[in-house]
This record gives sequence, C-alpha cells and structure tokens, in this order.
Amino acid sequence: MLANLRTGRLLADSSLGQEGAGHEAGAGPAVSLPGSLLKPFLFLRVAADHPETLKRLFTCLPSSPEAGSEQACWDHRGHGILRFSQALSQSCQRGAAELAALVEPAVFLRDLDLLRFQLDHGRISTMTSEEVGAEFAGHGRSIRSDERELFAALMTTVNGGYLYRLDRQSPVLLRRVAWSPKAASAVRRGLSMAVSSGTARRAGVPGLLGKTGTVPADSGRGGTLGRVFLSADGGASPVALLLRLDRGTGSDAAELAGRIWRTCFGSPGSGSGRGDPGLRRPVRILLFSLTPLRALEIRAPAGGQGRIDGAAGSFDLDLAGSSMKLTWRGDGQLELSGGTAVSKLGSRFSTLPLRLMLSPFGLRPRVVEGRLSVTAGSKGLRVRLETTPGLAAAMAALAEHSPGAPLEALRAQIVVCNSYILASRGRHRVEGADLCDTTHCQLLSGTGVEDGAGFKTLSARLARFSELGSSTGTGYLSRDGRTVPAYFHPFCGGYLADPEDLWPGAAGPFRAGVDSRCAEESEGDWVATIEKKTLLEAVLGTTVESADLEANSYGLRVIPSGPDPHAVVTGFEAWIGGRAPRTQSLARVHRALRQSLGRWPIRGYRFRLVPSGSDGDGGDFRLQGRGRGHLAGMCQTGAARLAREGKDHHEILKHYFPGADLVPNQRPPGGLAAPVRSR
Repeated sequence: MLANLRTGRLLADSSLGQEGAGHEAGAGPAVSLPGSLLKPFLFLRVAADHPETLKRLFTCLPSSPEAGSEQACWDHRGHGILRFSQALSQSCQRGAAELAALVEPAVFLRDLDLLRFQLDHGRISTMTSEEVGAEFAGHGRSIRSDERELFAALMTTVNGGYLYRLDRQSPVLLRRVAWSPKAASAVRRGLSMAVSSGTARRAGVPGLLGKTGTVPADSGRGGTLGRVFLSADGGASPVALLLRLDRGTGSDAAELAGRIWRTCFGSPGSGSGRGDPGLRRPVRILLFSLTPLRALEIRAPAGGQGRIDGAAGSFDLDLAGSSMKLTWRGDGQLELSGGTAVSKLGSRFSTLPLRLMLSPFGLRPRVVEGRLSVTAGSKGLRVRLETTPGLAAAMAALAEHSPGAPLEALRAQIVVCNSYILASRGRHRVEGADLCDTTHCQLLSGTGVEDGAGFKTLSARLARFSELGSSTGTGYLSRDGRTVPAYFHPFCGGYLADPEDLWPGAAGPFRAGVDSRCAEESEGDWVATIEKKTLLEAVLGTTVESADLEANSYGLRVIPSGPDPHAVVTGFEAWIGGRAPRTQSLARVHRALRQSLGRWPIRGYRFRLVPSGSDGDGGDFRLQGRGRGHLAGMCQTGAARLAREGKDHHEILKHYFPGADLVPNQRPPGGLAAPVRSR
C-alpha cells in the first residue's frame, strides 16, 4: 500500500481481496498480528510518561537460540548496549520488554483503541504482567489489525499524529493523536536509524524512516509473515509505504520495498535514483565540535570575500592577506575585528569557497577549504564548513593517515574516508550538519600541524592529498547499490572486529577475524592505569564516596560483545554500596574519562580489566589491551604492510572489504578506472 502522509489519500493498494498467510479467513478485511510494528507505539507511550527513559541504556546480552522470545531477544547474539532510539531501530526485544514493564496497561490499551487496533480485552484482563508485557512488545495474539488500519496507525508516528481513514477517493481525518514532541522526536530518530543501520537496512534507501515486523503465519502452513513500513522524512514527496510479504521476514520485505521505492522515487536526496550517494552535493562539517570556542582567528592569504550579518544589516569584507578575529559575545552575538572591519557586531560570519587557515585559541591551527559559516551559540562559536565530498575526504585522510605510510596505503585511506563520508550524511542533522570533525565521524583536526607548519606547508599537504584522491577517481566503496560506511583503525592486533558487534546493524562487506599480517606486531599492546574512584564515577555518572571504596562495597566489570576471547568491549557495569548496578557504554565512559583526565586513556576496544594491587584487591584499575581504535574495517598498519608487499590500493581495499565495488567519482588522469569486484 502507498499513501499520502498529509492527506490520507491511498495511492495504491494491492492487498484488496487477498487472504493469505497471516490472515484469518472470512468476511471483511484481512486481519493479522502486528508483531514488532507495535513497538513504535510502545516507545512513544513510555517516553511520554517516563522521559528519563530517553537517556536510558539497555543491555542485550547473547542468549541461547532455544530461549523463547519472552526471555530473549530475536537476535540471540545480543545487541550489546543500546540507547533508546537504537533499541527501537534494532527492534530489540530486551529493550522493549523493559519498557513494557513501565507502561500503564490501561493507558496503552487506550492508545491502541484510538488507533483502531482490534483488542481482545477479555483475554488481556486475565493475563499476568509478564504476558501483558509480551503482548505490548509485539509477541502475543490478543492485539490485531487489518492492513489498512495498521498502515494508518503507523503513519501517525511520522506525520504529526494525524490518523486517517485511508481511501483512494475520499480519505477522512479521524483525529489527531497528541504524541509528546520529545517522544515523537526520539521515535523518528529510531525509525531513521532502522533504515540506515537497523532492521530495515536491506531496503537500501538511507534517509527514509521505517520499521520491520515478523510474525508467525496464521494459515496453519507454518512459516512467517514479514512487513515493512517506509516513509519519506518530509520533503516534496510526503508518501509512506506498507509492504506485506506472506512468506518471509520483515528484513525480506524491506529489501523488496526498497526496490519498489527506488523505482518509483529514486534515492532520498540524491535526485538521480539508485546507487547515487550524492557526489555533487556539498558536505556540511561541524568544526571544533569537541570544545566550545570563545575566539577564532581566520586568515585567507590568497584573498577572498567574507560577510558579517547582524541586526544592523550586512557588511562585506575583503579578506586579502588580512587576519581577522571572531570573538563570542554571548548567545546570538559575535564580534569581528581586524582587517577592514573594526569591532563589527553580528550574528553570523560567512565566506565564499576559500582555502583558509583557522587558528582557535588554545588549539592547533588547521587549513580547510570550502564555505565557512560561524554563528554564536549559547556556549560559544559554532563553526561549520561546507565543502565537496572529495575535499572532505582529502582533509580527513590528511588528519587520519598513518605517518610514513606507502603511497598505495594513502590512496586506500582516501577511498575509505570518502566512502564513509558519503554513507554517513546526516549524522548531525539536528545541528544543521552532516558530520563532525572528531572520531565520532571523521577526524579533521590534525592536517599535519604537529610540527608547527605554516599556511604554505599545510596548503601544499592538503593539495597533495587532494591530488592523490583524484588519481583514484576519488572513489568510494559500494555493494548492491549502497555506499559502504567504510571504517578504519590504527592497529587490529592480529584480529579484526566485526562492526556489528560494535554498532548493531552495521553489517556489510567487512573482513572480520584473524589478520595474520598484524599477529606478530607488538606495537599495539598497551596498559592504562586508572584510579578506582575516577573509573567508577565515569561508569556510574555520580560521585563515589571514599568510605564505599575503603569498605570494598563496589563492583566493576566489562561487558564483552560475546564469549569469544577476541571479543571487543562494548561497555561497563558498576555498582556501589547497596545501589542497583548501572550499565554504561564504552563510548560514554571514554568521553567521561577524557573530561576528568584531559586525555583518552582507553586506546582500543579489546582489553581486560584487572586490579593493579598485588593482592588483587587494592590499588587502581588497570586495563590491559591489544590493538588500537575500534578494530573494525581497514587496519592502517595492515594496509601499510600490504602496500610494502607490492599491493595496490585496489587489492588493499579488496582485502578489508571483500565483496565491495570500488566506484570512481570522477575521471582520473589517464582514463577511467574500472570498478573492482572482490570475489
């Protein structure tokens, strides 16, 4: 079924008159179980009634395949540690069960009544709380819906709560469901993640919102029924699609729905259909995003035009050879001084596409190229760069490359950076950007300034990396028409991690397991000693009293991605005094430690935790690890070794991303490089 989100007009419906797997025979519309398509409504209700759950972390550990759906997640490998929206994107049963235990049954049943679900109230009233929780999480038989009304209900999660009676000729607006704005935003984020990296990722149309569901077939012939709901995230085509696959899973339905969507509408935002990752669209990058800036010096040695906008109007500037300083003067106000402007106040400073040298107070300078925009936020200056994907890849590779790496390894690095940039647009959509300049996205803060080089040297280095990118066609990696978010790290320690263990839903053409080229290297072994109080506070998020430490009334353990001895660490669990344990993701602990220590003490995602005291009980905590970084994707040390063995960048990429195509963005010097397919 295909419908207009804003009017409720049914544009297409191929299900009329059909009765198949998952449907009850008889007169009237076909009725079936909604399954996991109930979860968006559960998440909306709990987030509205318990806003604290929006910051909650859910732990989904591996379980036995024989465990029932009420006791274990559908993915028996476990999803690791998930945030609220991530739990929805992965349709995590453990997370849904925790939320179902919080919801007031009468309130949620009222929601479902308003949304025109068919409820067996008599049966539900006799259930235990655990059974009711299973029903609300989509694993039960007392809540049903026909396809059209299920479609209309799902549309309310993305269209502002408007519930329609869908019809080809005369749709009717029945009511507006008053979803909590914060809850609706979190659910939309989860639906977006479901399509980009979650259960609906096989649709291959990142940029949409979506949710999958799989239920047992009601036909008596066994098997499953799969559904997927897809919706445009605003824009000129406010349409939604619900596809039912009578013999298959929700993931199977997502793949088929993605083909239909691309045929009818192309890829979201690309304007050119399947396989176009937006090569001509600029990339918006948040600069200096880790620390709020109070002052920024800007130089354009080659000249150029700038502008400052404010309440008194706009003022154009000639930046030729001058050095200008932007100073934060409070929320909404910045001051420009130097050059041809003297103490000009405004709300925004911008430039035309230029190569600039930026020198923030207290941080190393860097050279960037593109359109610069600086505004005054509540805590400091907000700096955004708009540039081409190719230049962004060159800047990222210049910052991230391994010093002394051979030429072919550098070319592979540029392709990997470009591929990740193209595949990861919109990660900072809320902040008006695509990516940030930290390791959360792509590091852009290095640019070779460690040796104190000036503008000419930095500019020459950036130009060299840009030329290296052009020699590869500024290529990107693609598989089945989808751009691969190519990950990389400094050193794997001889064993590559599976990205899906780190980021649920990140399946793709990634090599995982033993990498013999790095097995004998010892440079990636590391030890970090952290004071007990500091590490416990980073995990618990609260102050730890010395009395609890002295009484040994505490506990701390790491949470691995699985039972394998090479498993990566995904988080920590800690408890102190008589309080309940608290789980925290490794990324959040890492950030908290950086804030308290001023450095990154955890150098890799594979480590074990031991007390440093000789008696095994006293002293500080010691982390013993092997490998640097998250250990997924391309190992930079291994890539350099392959290049020294005579492998070119095509072969290096085939090694780390088996099954991916290397697609050139542009015609490189000497002719167009042919796509490379790894077997």
